[in-house]
Amino acid sequence: MIPSRSLSIIEIITETIRTTGRVFARYGILFLMLSIPGVCLMTIGISNFTQAAISGARHDINFSDSNLTEFRDDTKSYLAAQNPLLFPDAVKDTSRMKTSGDEILSASSRQFVNYIKANISRFASPLSLAIFGFVLYFVGMFVLSAATVDMACSDFEERPLELWRSLLASLKRDAWKIILLYIIYMTANTLAEAILSVLPAAAGNMLSGFITIAELCLAARLIATVPVIVSEGLGPFKALARSWQLTRRKGWRIFGVSFVFGILLFSISTIVSIIAGFAFPNVTTWLTAFFASGPITVKWMIESLPDFLASSAAYASVIMLVVFALLPAFGTILYYDLRTRLDGPLVYLDERV
Repeated sequence: MIPSRSLSIIEIITETIRTTGRVFARYGILFLMLSIPGVCLMTIGISNFTQAAISGARHDINFSDSNLTEFRDDTKSYLAAQNPLLFPDAVKDTSRMKTSGDEILSASSRQFVNYIKANISRFASPLSLAIFGFVLYFVGMFVLSAATVDMACSDFEERPLELWRSLLASLKRDAWKIILLYIIYMTANTLAEAILSVLPAAAGNMLSGFITIAELCLAARLIATVPVIVSEGLGPFKALARSWQLTRRKGWRIFGVSFVFGILLFSISTIVSIIAGFAFPNVTTWLTAFFASGPITVKWMIESLPDFLASSAAYASVIMLVVFALLPAFGTILYYDLRTRLDGPLVYLDERV
């Protein structure tokens, strides 16, 4: 599709769906190559680490079934402190509802946590495997994002879809620029959180609200950054400037189309989650058993955890496979619409001529 005019909001959404469908098979191959290895290593590492930690605590500090049950209850209380809607029956004395887990943990739970910290070198091998898997997954998803945007650009410009060319372009050029920008963003976000944490509560809450609004505005103005990097071959900071130029005076329109796309994304993710839940019922079954009010045993935890983590990884991967495919396509179509509105009708020449 090479339009001679800008697109309406509905046309952007429908073209996003069509583009996703056209590139999905190739995207799926890349997803399996770039995502699944990291997920598998993370799952194995976390499973081995947790099993080793619980087994070691049972042997060294007599970590019993009742201690594990109490640790489970403390975990519920901590999660309820962050979001009371999760476990309303687990909310304890409000004076203990702090952001620090240490103020909620019981004595036996603190002993277990301290044991892990003191013996972390004993569990270095599975922990290192989990960290390596996370890094592999982290990098892989950025490579996948850039490659999928490249394929979406090719489809939009009516060029042949070349999976391996898109993958190599992402690996050699585009993904690292995106990762650099993400690291800068995370660094700035961490610094902002650190500043907020040392301010008085009232001032911190007020400033946090302003920061949230600023982040939303920046997200709207920089939404075209990744497609600019891939399509125009610009460096990361020039891409930011280009996105800022493309989105000038388009904030409300971007918000509107993003809102409609968000509804679509939520609907699709809900449907996929339900289907994946039927495919991997062990996830819900295990969580129900773990967070139930009754006692749990160390033996049950050690034996059931690997299967639960494997099912959870598969469940999450199925959802990501479908949902994540829509994001690069949406960003790409929106980018071309913004580019047409600013630069006029776009003309693409066949490079083979």
